[in-house]
Amino acid sequence: MKMPLISVVLPIYNIESYLDRCMEAVLNQILSGPLYGSGAEPDLQ
Repeated sequence: MKMPLISVVLPIYNIESYLDRCMEAVLNQILSGPLYGSGAEPDLQ
């Protein structure tokens, strides 16, 4: 199955000290289930 492409927007004004932790959390997410465009919310673990 082809991996879906997703976009993530992170507001980073004055949170430089948390950016590494934030990026690690985003990259460790697992996307399963339908995507938002299908009308249902995905399960993020």
